[in-house]
Amino acid sequence: MRALSRRNVFTSAAVLLGSLAFLGLQRQGDPPSEQWVRDRLWGDDLLAYAVWDGQPRAVLEMGHRVAYDLMIPGDWFWPEWPPRPQWQLMGLGYSIAASNAPATVGYAPCVGFMGERCAQSTELFGQINVDDIVALDVWVGDSWQRFPVAAPGFVVRLAGVAGAPSGYRWLDPAERVVWETPAASPTTPGAHGARRRRARRKAAPVP
Repeated sequence: MRALSRRNVFTSAAVLLGSLAFLGLQRQGDPPSEQWVRDRLWGDDLLAYAVWDGQPRAVLEMGHRVAYDLMIPGDWFWPEWPPRPQWQLMGLGYSIAASNAPATVGYAPCVGFMGERCAQSTELFGQINVDDIVALDVWVGDSWQRFPVAAPGFVVRLAGVAGAPSGYRWLDPAERVVWETPAASPTTPGAHGARRRRARRKAAPVP
């Protein structure tokens, strides 16, 4: 009877440990934190990062282009524990020319889709090269919509907006206009260098 009880205890413990390990592996497949992406993948080339609807997005400086794309999990990397997927870009994003202007903006109506016809909200991305910039105003319809932004880059979503805005301006903390443009930079579909991955430093575990 005593041996049977010990066997039941060991079995229960094994089941519990197995369940915890399974849940831990599932958790490692969740979108990583911005710090993990910066440390493990792209370093200072990462200009902005966001997760919407469970899907991570990255704005990257790649040579003379600024790319914006969705991130997807790749192969699982087993030598590290706990194992985790090696995230990479999908390759269905957008890119604009890099610039030394105070700020730039790219128009991304259908990131993650093949072609330019989709039903999702418009997204905007770009560089910010002036530390004083703290907000982006976007002219939509007949009014400005304001979004908090900061150097070195940004990505924002215009909820419910399907077309291109007709004006952009970047503001400092006193709400003075630092930079203004009536149109987005010419945008190229397909994130430049999309599937490139560069591990620069050993990652901290995904929280």
